[in-house]
Amino acid sequence: MSLKLAILVPFLMAAPAFAQQFGEPLALKDATPISAILADPAALQGELVQVKGTIVDVCPKAGCWVVIRETGADRQITFKVEDGAMVFTPGLKGREITAEGTVALMIPKPDPKAEAAKQEPCEGGKDCCGGCANGEKKPAAPPKPMARLNGVGALVK
Repeated sequence: MSLKLAILVPFLMAAPAFAQQFGEPLALKDATPISAILADPAALQGELVQVKGTIVDVCPKAGCWVVIRETGADRQITFKVEDGAMVFTPGLKGREITAEGTVALMIPKPDPKAEAAKQEPCEGGKDCCGGCANGEKKPAAPPKPMARLNGVGALVK
C-alpha cells in the first residue's frame, strides 16, 4: 500500500490546481484586452465583457474584489462583486482568471487636501483661471475616471 502511495503522491503534487467557478458560467467566447477597456471605458460602459489575466490582489476583508493584471502587460482592472455573491480568497493570488462583468465608469471623489497640494501657482501673476491673483494657485485638474468590472462570473485556474 505504501508503494502505491509513494508512486501516486508525486503525480498529485505535479497536477495543476483544479479550476474554480465563481458566480455565473462564462457566456462570452472572446476576451477584451484590459488595455482596450482602460483606453476608453466610457465607450464600453454598461457592456458585458470578458477579460483574462492573473490575479494580483484580493480583498482582504470580504473577498469581494480581485485585481486582474493583463497577461503580458502592466495594465490591471478591479473585478468587484456584491459582498457574499462570490468570495475570493487570498490563496488565489498568482492564479489565472477569466472573468466576465459589466464595465462601470468610476469617478473618484476629489480629496480636498490632495487637491490643494497639487495646485500650481499662476504664471506671471496672470489671471489664468478666472480669478487668480498674483501668488494664488490655479485649480488642480479634475480626477480621471477609472474603469472597473462589476462581476457576473469568473473561472480561476
